[in-house]
Order: sequence, then structure tokens, then C-alpha cells
Amino acid sequence: MRIAIVIARFPDPTSSFTVTRARALASTGMDIGIFYRNKGNSQFLRTPLFVSMLESGVRTYRFSSGIGTAHPFFALLRSFTSLRSIQQMFEYIRKALGDGYSIRNALSLYCSIDQLVRWEPDIVHIDVSYLALGLVGPLALTKRPIIVSLRGADVDEKPYLSDRWKQWFRESGHFENLKFHCVSNYVRSKAINWEVNPSRSVVIYQGIDPADFEAVSDSHQDECKHRGLIVVARLSKEKGVDVALKALSLLPEEDLHLHVIGNGEEMEALMKLAGNLGIQERIFFHGEKSNDWVKTFLVRNRNKHLYVQPSMYEAFGQAILEAMAAGIPLIASRIGGVPELVVEGETGLLFEMGSAKSLASRLADLLQNRDLARRLAAQAKIRAMKEFSVAREASQFRELYLSCLKESGGRITDPSLQTIKM
Repeated sequence: MRIAIVIARFPDPTSSFTVTRARALASTGMDIGIFYRNKGNSQFLRTPLFVSMLESGVRTYRFSSGIGTAHPFFALLRSFTSLRSIQQMFEYIRKALGDGYSIRNALSLYCSIDQLVRWEPDIVHIDVSYLALGLVGPLALTKRPIIVSLRGADVDEKPYLSDRWKQWFRESGHFENLKFHCVSNYVRSKAINWEVNPSRSVVIYQGIDPADFEAVSDSHQDECKHRGLIVVARLSKEKGVDVALKALSLLPEEDLHLHVIGNGEEMEALMKLAGNLGIQERIFFHGEKSNDWVKTFLVRNRNKHLYVQPSMYEAFGQAILEAMAAGIPLIASRIGGVPELVVEGETGLLFEMGSAKSLASRLADLLQNRDLARRLAAQAKIRAMKEFSVAREASQFRELYLSCLKESGGRITDPSLQTIKM
């Protein structure tokens, strides 16, 4: 099968789950292409995660003019690259005209997806949902199966801010080849509340590759000497990093530090808050780091540190999963899809969302009981490796892709796929 995965930005450390999955799918013999809109930080291409993805055979393509922005005339010129590309364009325009579009609108639609059409994927997987609003309509004319991933803000926030999202969810049933991938049962229940057809939605958890946590590079920094807390998050209000700072201020241990890994619009406010709380000497702001750097930092500091995820809402919690896989004791907000990952009292502790007092209390429980911390960390690592491996995720996506292809009447070109049970 040939799968086109559409994301917003590449390379980007925040899309590590997409890269890990693409690498795993490619290793099974599938033809994977990543299509992206904006160019990210090229330095991440040199990190082991991205290098291994490219070595696995995954190819990357940048939309030459952005999605849905080029003039139809330029789309026409750009498509004249071969006889096959001309044929593809006229086939698409013919279908669009048959559905009542004008010639100009038909060209505009083709312009927005011409690279995808020319690559001829069996399935298009839109991994960033906001791109789906402009892509699903044009792609529907190709009759190819389309999968849209929902990751949280698309069901938790955007429908409340824009009626366009509500309308899009309501009308999604009109696209017969469209299905939704949800990263948690929490997200799926929210999507169904917005009138997404339950039969067209499926939950597949994001996964981790155990090998990524076993290979710790000597080039990264040494283990920290003092005990500490670690937060890995985009520095935005919904991630609740301010709650972690306030909780630290309630703990008297002077040798207890907080490592904040990530960047975002709240950086300045958080630094000011640290000063106001009088804990600026106990906070380390590391900024944005590569996914490989973060994994190494977690593994090397798992014996003296605790991981904290103080989110105000969280659809799944990839950073939590990576902390579990690293074997570091963790505490997270009891919110959203987090309880699907963290089993209270078995693989971690949960605290009342937004409460610095509740978080400080749970931190004290683990700081004062290292045996409990070690037991929770060990069980969390086993759960992550067994229930949330990328191999399991890739297998479930492979089955989803195959089922979509069968339902659409698409031809299965790989005989080995016929043996997969649905």
C-alpha cells in the first residue's frame, strides 16, 4: 500500500509520534510519503529519530505553493510535467465538472492537491486535523479513502470557537470514504458529541519504540546531581506549567529543582512567575530540544527525578507515554485521556487539575517514598512497552488502512495483506 501522510510542518519535534509511526510502517514494506506545508527547523533532520525515518525509506514532499493558495493557472503549468500528470489533471477536472463545479473552481481544487494526486497514494491520512477543512473536499473527488486524525484541540477547543468546525463535523458524513482516527477514547467520545458517525471513528493510541529508550547517546549531558522535577511541554496556558512552578514553591527542599523543556508564548510569563515565587534559582528553562535529547534526559535522570504533566487538558499525553517508557516516576493531571495512560496507584499518580496544592501533596508522596516511586516507574515502563508500542500502533493502522481500502473497492496490490483479519 502507498500511504500519503499530511502534516503541517517538517521537520518538527512536536510531530515525533508521526515520524515514529511512519518509520514503523515503512519497515513493514509499506510505501510512505510525508507531505507538509511549512518547512521546520532543518537541524532536527540530523537527529537519530529523523535520520532513521529517512533511512527506513519514508519520503518527504513539501507542498510547493501551500495548500489551497496557488492560482489555477499556475497549477495547470505545474502539472504539465509528464503525459501521466496531464492525464491525471484532466481526469480530476472531468470528475469535478460532473459534480457541478465550474472549470475555474475545478482547477482551484486540483491546484490544492495536485502533488497528492500525482503521487497516486492508495490512502491519504491527514495527520493534522485543521488541514482537513481545506483538503477533504478536493480529495473526495479522487474517490480515495481519507483518514483524519483527531488529537484533542479539534474536539475540545475549536468547535467552541468556530461554528465552521461544528458544521464540518456535522457534514463529514457526506464524504463516504472518510474515517476519523482518534488518539483516545476521550477524543472519540467528544467527536461523537459533535455528530461524527461512531461507525466512522476508531481509536488507535500513539506508540513508542522501545529501542529509542535503550540507545542513550554519550553525546548528551550527564545525569543531574540534584533531585528534580521534569516537565516536557509546549509553553502555552493549557499545559499548566505555572501549576508546577507553584507546587515547587510549596515544597521546602532547596535542592529540589524543576527542569522545563519546551518553548512557547508563556516563557516570559513563567520566568516572571518564578521570580515572584522566589524560586528562580531552582528552575532551569532548557528551551526546545530534539525528541532524542528529551528521551536521553529522561532515561539518565530517572533515578533522582520525577516527571510532571500538569496540563489543564490533555487528549492523550505523548510526553507522559515517553516518561513511562523511560522508567521515570510520574504524576499527571486527572484530565481528558490521561487516565487511559496512567493507572492511578499502579503506573503513576494523578492530581486534581489546576491545583498546585494537590500536585505538591502527590509530589511529597513520591519524594518521601522512593520504594513506591520505583515500583510505579517499573510498572509504567512495562505498560508502555506492552500496551503502547509503535509496533502495535503500526499493526492497527495497517488494519485500518486495509479496511478502508476494502470498503472503497480499492485494489489490494500486496498479497500478504489478504491474510490480515479485520
